[in-house]
Amino acid sequence: MSNDTIDTRKTAASFSQWWPQACNPFIAGSVGGLAEVAFSHPIDTFKVRLQSRRHDGVVLDKYRFKPTFSEFRTLFRGLGPSSFRGFTSGAIFLGANDWFKTLYGADNRKPYSVQFLGAAAICGIFETAIYCPLELVKIQRQVGNHKTVAHCYKALYGNGGVKGLYMGGVPLVWAHIVGNIAFFVSYAQIQLLMEDVAAKPQGADTGRDAVGADVLSTTLAGGVAGSLYYFVGQPLDVVQSNMMAQRYPGERYLGSIHCTREIYRTCGMRGFMRGVVPNVIQAFPGGAASMLAFEGAMWLLESSSGSSEQGSEYTY
Repeated sequence: MSNDTIDTRKTAASFSQWWPQACNPFIAGSVGGLAEVAFSHPIDTFKVRLQSRRHDGVVLDKYRFKPTFSEFRTLFRGLGPSSFRGFTSGAIFLGANDWFKTLYGADNRKPYSVQFLGAAAICGIFETAIYCPLELVKIQRQVGNHKTVAHCYKALYGNGGVKGLYMGGVPLVWAHIVGNIAFFVSYAQIQLLMEDVAAKPQGADTGRDAVGADVLSTTLAGGVAGSLYYFVGQPLDVVQSNMMAQRYPGERYLGSIHCTREIYRTCGMRGFMRGVVPNVIQAFPGGAASMLAFEGAMWLLESSSGSSEQGSEYTY
């Protein structure tokens, strides 16, 4: 057998081992993103309606929730774009962050390192670039600006071109950067704290075979991290929601700075905390469900590919 044939087989074997490990975080991240949407979308709809109502109260009655079946159904408007956004953003949020941390040599036991923080920030930029149009259409549907998703895209593109599809993108990207840092730092820190409380020996086996014992810490860390993600980005989220609730760019706000000034002029600092309660409420179960689904999916994927001994990037 020639050396070229041996080298080719070695390369193929190496690729077959690398490929599942490279794709697993993205697949599991998508599962985690869908789990978060399933738990948080109805509360998110209520939050968007609360945040985007006009400051003078003209359309306040329009967004007053009534406990009827037909009104409850409206809370699921925009679920399609939201699910697709959750599917893609979950892959980026967890999968790409895993790649960036590996690239920069970030250590989960040092969540305040430049490498760890930089990976989270760059991940937020990629998130915004990919699913800002999905977030925009979701909000447009939630506030009832358009009857269908296709009509929404057509109207936004017709009024602003590609730029119209990224209306509200500036506050969104900053919200993602700040939120990602808060999420991953707090998640890692809480996991380390839970490890100390449980007196887990340093360097002990932390593979996914022990995932059952880590359900409590994953749930708590994911829930708290999810709540912090939305709490620290709340002011930016209010600006984003108001800008994205416009029917077309420039209808009410000329830009993010103008939007910020108008919110402060009409509501003061209190206006930037509008919707913080439903935001935090939706974030805790959403974050917990996302990380539990992610960890569970990774365990299944790594077990099926025979790499369960690698352990989780997020399990301590």
